[in-house]
Amino acid sequence: MKIWILGGQGFIGRALQLACMRHGISWVASSREEADITDARRLIKIGDCIRPTHIINCAALTKVDLVEKEPERAFAVNTIGAKYVAVAALELGAQLLHLSTETVFDGLQDRPYKEEDPCRALCIYGQSKLGGEQWVREVMQEACILRTSWVFGLGSNHKLSQWIQRFAHEDVIHAPIDEIGSPTYVHDLAETILAMLDKSGTFHFANQGELSLYHYARDLHQALRERNPQMRCREIKAVTSTHFSRRESRPSFGVLDTSYIGKILGKQPRSWKQVLEDFIKEL
Repeated sequence: MKIWILGGQGFIGRALQLACMRHGISWVASSREEADITDARRLIKIGDCIRPTHIINCAALTKVDLVEKEPERAFAVNTIGAKYVAVAALELGAQLLHLSTETVFDGLQDRPYKEEDPCRALCIYGQSKLGGEQWVREVMQEACILRTSWVFGLGSNHKLSQWIQRFAHEDVIHAPIDEIGSPTYVHDLAETILAMLDKSGTFHFANQGELSLYHYARDLHQALRERNPQMRCREIKAVTSTHFSRRESRPSFGVLDTSYIGKILGKQPRSWKQVLEDFIKEL
């Protein structure tokens, strides 16, 4: 087995490299500069040199604010780029695992989203990722599409890292109570990706637990206060999402049903409380 990680210098790509090292798996990780997924010919040329058995596509434009400002770029990377990766995988005879997101759904359900639920993305990011999914299925039916949500861990500018910085400088933090999802610890995601490399179809993975962004911030704050009672921030206040001025429209309910992948893996994903403990130990 030889894995080619596209977007290899990104947050999830780096976690995958660590996971490959732990399992003694051969891999090559390419950054955007080294393997631009919007350049189909160069992508295949590089792949010819690497000769991977598996390709993991972590490459994406994920900064939601930037995506809303530059939709053309988002669709070029997240939609057409995904198509080119699938074409390259087919040309190279490699199995493909493509990462996607809960934002392909509209968030109007009152139950966790199953893999077969109809998609209706509200934001440009979700629309561009949904387009990527559709192209991957069109080009390579045996590909694995893995949707995930609220990925966090060290080394990324996600919600938790932003809050940690703010806890040190602000007395009160406001967080929306009407945005519900499930956090995903990046190391759990990396292990799951490796376990799903030879699967085909669409799957959902996130850590167990439905919580609002307010409860997300509150749980983190409480855990950090136990370690550092002198931390400046003293209170997390619950507000509605209308408190914030945002360009993007993310689903208000983005919980993914992980029962299907749990059956395949033989175990359900770990709980949010468990992975929060591991994250705190990493800090």
